[in-house]
Amino acid sequence: MAELTEEIKAKKAIDQELFHKFTAELREIGLLDKTPIRGMVEIFLELSGYALFFYFLADVSPIVAGLFWVLLTVRSTYIVHDLLHKQYFSRKTGNKLGLIFGNLTLGFSGKWWDREHNVMHHTYCNSAEKDTDV
Repeated sequence: MAELTEEIKAKKAIDQELFHKFTAELREIGLLDKTPIRGMVEIFLELSGYALFFYFLADVSPIVAGLFWVLLTVRSTYIVHDLLHKQYFSRKTGNKLGLIFGNLTLGFSGKWWDREHNVMHHTYCNSAEKDTDV
């Protein structure tokens, strides 16, 4: 059993080293840079889309309204995902905007998302038993 534990520790150390190398490469080429202007534009466009949806709701067919609503909610999910992963803004700003935007547009708790996605999904990625995103 001790050999197995040591083997697991060795594999974990190698995985961590590879992860840190990969992260350093991504950071070096700028893929981990914050993009606040893009974030502000996406949030503005998304909120404008919701405003248009509610303004024209009575004038369009239910099928068109439904398709537009699906587009808005899927897009909101990606925006909240990026906000809570701090892609656009700093940790504090991203968390606050993610919580507000997620609650406003999708009606879910950002704290729930943080636990279910950031902890359970990223810790147990693609494990059918533990990854809640699978």
